[in-house]
Amino acid sequence: MKPLPFFAIIKDGKLLYENYWQGYGADSHTNSFSMAKTVTTLLYLKAVEDGYISSIDEPITKWLPEYADNQYAQNCTLADFSAMTSGYDWTEDYYFPINPTAESYYGHDLVKQMVNRDFVEECGGRFEYSSGDTQMIGIALSRALAPHGYTISSYLEEKFWQPLGMQGDAYWSLDGASSIEKVYCCLNASALDFAKFGQLLLNGGEWQGEQLLSKAHVNFMITPNAAAFADGQAQVYGHSVWTDMDAPIPFYAMLGHLGQRVLVLPEENAIVVRLGMQKGLPTPVEGFHLEPDLGQYVTEVKMMLDNLPLEQ
Repeated sequence: MKPLPFFAIIKDGKLLYENYWQGYGADSHTNSFSMAKTVTTLLYLKAVEDGYISSIDEPITKWLPEYADNQYAQNCTLADFSAMTSGYDWTEDYYFPINPTAESYYGHDLVKQMVNRDFVEECGGRFEYSSGDTQMIGIALSRALAPHGYTISSYLEEKFWQPLGMQGDAYWSLDGASSIEKVYCCLNASALDFAKFGQLLLNGGEWQGEQLLSKAHVNFMITPNAAAFADGQAQVYGHSVWTDMDAPIPFYAMLGHLGQRVLVLPEENAIVVRLGMQKGLPTPVEGFHLEPDLGQYVTEVKMMLDNLPLEQ
């Protein structure tokens, strides 16, 4: 296995196992990378419930008027963005320096970069993983929240961070020119605070008697988007949540670029958290469709849970 700074197992809401390596500790912050995409979708769905956005099917041109005359964008919705079926022109590449993903990470005017890109095909059909789709949600969400006195960060704090009783502060990396949050990545927080988002999804949006997000919206996020996959491909993406519900041990997940994982095992009522600096195994585990290391984590944790002593 590749080096990792944190691993934990949570079962029935109880922390069963927790370990830190390489100088990482309970108060350390780590970059979420694309786990932040899940949080971003939680936020825009909450904004729908609060009435700041009228519907998940609201045309994005309401919040992105730059595209009012674009024939593809006129039919596009926030739900198309969170499903990664928007048809927005984007290249997802983390290593080649001349591409939109690198520019969004290292550039200095994120909003200008995003709204100067085009839509190149009809939305709602082909799935293509795109950090650009999530950042477009961020621009729309920021504009929807601003009249009500919120930034994306302050809205996260009020609607989820404080109600979830997070153990520490967090911070989102901001764009230099606009100060908008880089919502496709870069939410920096401690390991067990990330775990609480997995627990919230597992709980159907409920936390200690309070419904922070409707169960219907949680189901919307974790249900594979059949329209996104064709020709017999495994349905492995919902709305900013990766899913492998046909695997031998079904799970869904928040996933980040360098091995950040919050895995939810609904049949086990369990959460697995792995934070790393590199991804793990190159060899797939039979029956699992997502990244190779995920099958091993899920399989090994299931064996551990099966061997727990029965409570007396």
